[in-house]
Amino acid sequence: MLLVLLFALGACLSSPQTVEAQAPDGPRFTGSLKFQEVSPGIEHGQISSGFASKDELTGPWFINVLRIDLSRATLKLVHALDEGVGLETVSSMATRYRAAAAINGGYFRTTGTYRGESIGLLLLEGKLISEPNNERAGVGLISSGNNTEVVFGHLKFSGQVSTARTKHNVQGLNRPLSPDDLIIFTPEFHRTTLTNPNGIEVVVRRNRVITVFDLKGSSQIPSDG
Repeated sequence: MLLVLLFALGACLSSPQTVEAQAPDGPRFTGSLKFQEVSPGIEHGQISSGFASKDELTGPWFINVLRIDLSRATLKLVHALDEGVGLETVSSMATRYRAAAAINGGYFRTTGTYRGESIGLLLLEGKLISEPNNERAGVGLISSGNNTEVVFGHLKFSGQVSTARTKHNVQGLNRPLSPDDLIIFTPEFHRTTLTNPNGIEVVVRRNRVITVFDLKGSSQIPSDG
């Protein structure tokens, strides 16, 4: 997952700020953090601290900070390759979205068939792509007109699929299966489920079951199901 900052027109003035912090049993970080406008509404600052030695706890560290005026700059969450799986560099994503600044975010798988799949909450354009993991903290963006609100919280997931005669609990969305899991795959994930042929897959379109596959795997995901 990537936090892309798309800029809007405007102007912004800044003044130097002093940052001082103490790492546990480590050196003190002190310095003047000066911001420089990189795009209207977006300012960047960098401070270095520590020194190189055989002990990695001494640094050096380079701390980058973005200061954003949310009335003039727009925050946007996007995913690598615009799918639920797949890897892409931050620079590539920033170029594709013409972003003034970008930062990598979240936890995701780095190897295997599902590399790039988010390990934790991912909600894009009002669609849930991946469920929360271990109630970890999440950050969200709520846009209304020209205003953007940033929210933080710990979320849980609960889901069910039901028919006229029965209900089943859902363990997750768009991720690898564990034994006895019921996972839902949505069109935002990929063209197919990418699963191995060790389970049963039910294809649903417009809330109607159209096909059931047993011991087949990697079923095609309908664009409307």
